[in-house]
Amino acid sequence: MEQSKFDNLRIYLKNALPFLLLYFSANALFIYKYGARTRLGSYLGVLLYAVFLATALPFYLRFLNSKIERLKNAHFTAIYFGLLGLFTLSALFLLFKIDPYSVDVDRWSAIHGFLKNIFAGEFPYLARSHLGSIASPLPVMNFIAVPFYLMGDVGYLQIFTFALTVIVVFLAPAAKGDKLLFMLAFLSSPAFWYEVAVRSDMVSNILIMCLCLLLIEKITNGKPLNHPIKSGCVCGALFCTRGVFVIPFAVFFFAEAVSSVKKMEFKKTFIFAACALMTFALFLLPFVLWDIELFMQNNPFLMQTNKSPAIVSVTALALAALLSYNVRSVGHSFLRTAICLFALMGATLIVKIFTVGWNTAILSSKFDITYYSTIIPFIVLGMFYESEQSP
Repeated sequence: MEQSKFDNLRIYLKNALPFLLLYFSANALFIYKYGARTRLGSYLGVLLYAVFLATALPFYLRFLNSKIERLKNAHFTAIYFGLLGLFTLSALFLLFKIDPYSVDVDRWSAIHGFLKNIFAGEFPYLARSHLGSIASPLPVMNFIAVPFYLMGDVGYLQIFTFALTVIVVFLAPAAKGDKLLFMLAFLSSPAFWYEVAVRSDMVSNILIMCLCLLLIEKITNGKPLNHPIKSGCVCGALFCTRGVFVIPFAVFFFAEAVSSVKKMEFKKTFIFAACALMTFALFLLPFVLWDIELFMQNNPFLMQTNKSPAIVSVTALALAALLSYNVRSVGHSFLRTAICLFALMGATLIVKIFTVGWNTAILSSKFDITYYSTIIPFIVLGMFYESEQSP
């Protein structure tokens, strides 16, 4: 039987507390903003969520975990995939119930418009979302969404990526209690459910990246620069989904790249960087060749590079490079990535609050709090994969 990291509850909570606070803070922002539109109200909603987490987690760790470990494999499998089935039905209900054109999040329609233009033979970056924004996603994420677009709703992508992640976690050599807590952590996240409801591809994109990094970690035995072509091509493709991925890449690869250079192993680092840049460029090349003038006027970089002040972005990138040292596992890298992303968004939010005020920034959507949902997968997966390293 796999030993659970929860066996020493006090030590676990002490080590996990910083990340539990990040998890709570990200979700609390969603409750604060959208709770204001309900009878519950912002402050009461946040308070109830805090009470829920503060009671549910210790109860699970103290009383349920040991019972879960004693379950027969067949019974645990039924419970685990039963929860996945419940999520799937709930997500489908939300997708059918909520009119996508009624929400003020247009990531789904940016992808939809891009692919609609592609299949119509029109330049894809001339497409506009239902809110009038340009089609900003970098091309690889659009290509990934093609099967779900053809099924009639790019929102199905979220269900698929979550289900795929759930299966990967189930197959991992970890304790049953760890696996179930992974599932419950996602299902207890208002930020995650919001992403599902508005058909955003943000969390899906993060999950895809995390699964690819796990694959790189596995096939390279934790030394991605020893396989620079494979690692570089995968990272180039991933970077061609979202520019913010430079942060997790810095956490994962910077320290190893510096170490490689110090050992005079320039070849590995050069090949890795060259493969990443070439793969990134190759995915963009067809659109440049299609119409270079239109591409320069309407391209994904116009929307990918205006989310944070330059000084904040550079500082976050420097923090990511610093935190790439002394990483003990892929789960540890995920957790450090969550810290960097939270710092990036927190600093950007503070700048916005000083500029327009708290209520305008949060309640009037001058700051897009949905970016805080990006840390949820890193925290949940990070804490899960850290359990594989814990005795």
